[in-house]
Amino acid sequence: MRRLPVLLLLLIVALTACGPAESIPEVTEAPVTPSPTPLFTADQTTITLVYDNTTANPDLIVEWGFAALINVDGRSILFDTGLDGPALMNNLAVLGIDPLSIEMVVISHEHGDHTGGLQAFLEANPDVDVFVPISDEILAAAEEAQINVIPLQDPLELVPGVYSTGTLDSGIPEQSLVISTAEGSIVITGCAHPGIVAIVQRAIEIMPVEPALVLGGFHLGGYSSGTVRTIIEEFRNLGVQRVSPTHCTGEEAIAAFAEAYGQNYIAGGAGVVYSY
Repeated sequence: MRRLPVLLLLLIVALTACGPAESIPEVTEAPVTPSPTPLFTADQTTITLVYDNTTANPDLIVEWGFAALINVDGRSILFDTGLDGPALMNNLAVLGIDPLSIEMVVISHEHGDHTGGLQAFLEANPDVDVFVPISDEILAAAEEAQINVIPLQDPLELVPGVYSTGTLDSGIPEQSLVISTAEGSIVITGCAHPGIVAIVQRAIEIMPVEPALVLGGFHLGGYSSGTVRTIIEEFRNLGVQRVSPTHCTGEEAIAAFAEAYGQNYIAGGAGVVYSY
């Protein structure tokens, strides 16, 4: 099957970066029944931030956008591709990541700061599977361009111990990832347009354990400090042990999470590696 060998602009309608939110979106989704079988737990999980708004490594290109490489027992997944192809490929090279070692790409949602690097990546590795959320815009553009993608409506185990949340939709369809570890689940979000709390709740439905870590874009730049405090309290109630908000979370919201979580807050940025 031919996997997205053309410019992602054919697939993306909304190429603007994620903007601020004004209220907490409500998402009505059918409940997910967790599998009665024991969860697979990887021996080793690492997550490397490849693309982000900040970095401590001067050799990495910093731009508005997000991409993370997930490696679970040798199975590699690229989650989002940042804003710019050359920047993505530079950062992969600096971090010593061979594009051909990556076996699948997961796109969180249709915005260009998460999809802009896909064409350049596919030029280096054209045979990867590319999983996308259910979106009329994405699917119509893909059909017109005769591009084969794998759309996900419901949660799906992509590799042992790594699940897509399936499509959550509050106006912008989006999927996130949930990873099983010995310490609990790891939840990775792109921009959390459906609401970061709704995403964590979905993750717990899929994997009924306390989240060891929630990381990525929380999309809280336009939220009031009171609303952010409420979200932090909801995180506490859901058992979230550590947080690493970055990308579109917003500086004030990141500071609030850092203060609330103390030593259990992990600063994001390109080049950061999380190991479990």
